[in-house]
Amino acid sequence: LLLTDALATLEKFCATLPVNWMLGAGGDQSDFVAAFLHLLRDPALQVPALGCLDQLFCRGKLEFPQFMRIIQELPAAFQIANQEFASHQEYKAAAARATSSGDDASDPLTAQLDFHRALSRTLSTVLSAHLSHLYTRKPSKQDLEKLHSYLELMVQMLQHPSGRILTEQVHTWSNMLRESQIGKTSLLRPFCKDVLVAFMNHMVRVRWEDVEENRHPHARILELSFEDEEGYGSWMMDFRSRCSIMFRLFGHEEPQLASEILNTRVQTLLANHGEGAPIGFVDETNKQLTPKSDAVQQIDSLQQPMDNILSGIPSWALSPKPTKSSQRDQNDQNRASIRTATRAALSQLATSLVNWKPTYLWLKF
Repeated sequence: LLLTDALATLEKFCATLPVNWMLGAGGDQSDFVAAFLHLLRDPALQVPALGCLDQLFCRGKLEFPQFMRIIQELPAAFQIANQEFASHQEYKAAAARATSSGDDASDPLTAQLDFHRALSRTLSTVLSAHLSHLYTRKPSKQDLEKLHSYLELMVQMLQHPSGRILTEQVHTWSNMLRESQIGKTSLLRPFCKDVLVAFMNHMVRVRWEDVEENRHPHARILELSFEDEEGYGSWMMDFRSRCSIMFRLFGHEEPQLASEILNTRVQTLLANHGEGAPIGFVDETNKQLTPKSDAVQQIDSLQQPMDNILSGIPSWALSPKPTKSSQRDQNDQNRASIRTATRAALSQLATSLVNWKPTYLWLKF
């Protein structure tokens, strides 16, 4: 309790105290960042410690060597924290078996929900506040490897079943895509597919009654994340709004990848749900599907990403021949290849939608 109160006070200091002093620069012994990273090993202190780091990093005052230090040390501290948590869970499970209490260790994702959300926010803050380091300097090969590991951890966080984790990263990915010096480099390209798919997966609405009746596989996590149906509905509207610009930027910066993922998504949804399967939540008066039916919710989740991705795809990737404004790219084989693949994917997508003849009224919307 004493350490928690101390961290709450330090969080206020982190917003104003000199960054160099907090980082122990110049040979000082006051390396607060190292202490905060060390405290991530204690489950009771993880969130307050990350709050202090977040306040410190959001000021955008880190010099490049300091920035790269955080890029290297924060993922390493998270790995150690995971190892400590696993050991703690094993101890609790062994103690429960020894005492025959029947109390098993809780689900790791549920137990660490607040920690993972705070970590996702801090990971995003470090990059968002220091994007200039990524396009004003040319990172060395070693620095690129560290950045790759850091982004890999961020992408892994996007696989979390709680949408709150993803919300913390929307702004960062949008900013990196918006900065052409970053978006067009090989730094982001290996992660674009996983990022786009992760955000599209969370466009599907959850039936809150499935959460309340514990039918959803992640019911407990969703309850802790949103509390009630109204909270979930408000989050979903905000989440979709935040993602609009990101989907548009994906279409603009990676037209081939975005169109191919979108086409694959459409083909999969039409194959699995195009005829209304699985039939459920039917209106007994007319035997029609309702907005709560799985097929309706799956198809509905596609509309917002598709609209924004298509509106973001540049004209040069859609025109059958290079336009006058892009004559300089006529001999650019890379753009020609992207144009061919993009047009092929969108042509198949359009053909599938035109030929789709849904029999249920709600699928036509």
